[in-house]
Amino acid sequence: MAGLRVARCRLADAGFTLGDEAARDVALGVAIAAVWAALQFLVLIPVTGGAERADVVVNSEQIGTTLGGLGAFVLLAWGGGFAEEVFFRSHLMTSLRGILGTSRGARAATVLVPTLLFAMLHGYQGGWVGMLDTGAFGGLTLSLLFLWKGRLLPCVVAHAMWNTIASVVIFALYQAGGATG
Repeated sequence: MAGLRVARCRLADAGFTLGDEAARDVALGVAIAAVWAALQFLVLIPVTGGAERADVVVNSEQIGTTLGGLGAFVLLAWGGGFAEEVFFRSHLMTSLRGILGTSRGARAATVLVPTLLFAMLHGYQGGWVGMLDTGAFGGLTLSLLFLWKGRLLPCVVAHAMWNTIASVVIFALYQAGGATG
């Protein structure tokens, strides 16, 4: 937020609002996370390797095998998700919009740059498959959501809920449940 102040960008212009739309923003964020989770766990993960998929393996190892580990991972994921939304959506997208303008090409670049950066910075989550998944959700989907709504809250909620759902499902299916497919 300090970077926004240095750039003389009002917090509201960067999407920091909790007005009349807050309840709808929360509901939208939850719905987006639920749809993404259903797509991931019912379709994409099972057909692309299941428990052996690189990002599932890495996340399973990070979560661990105890409820305490799961709880700690969820808290870490919430904090990290919030920080990523503040940086990638609020700061980076707002800055790019200010630099590039609002033409169609500028809007495309305003979505493309954070999507690619977000994906590349998540390579630790299973290499290319982790980058594709995080790029598709945390990059593209959340950048489009921010561009559409102009507010940070639905992005923060969607990110936090996806991180929570993914952590719990990976723990239940691939850790505690011992599923292999």
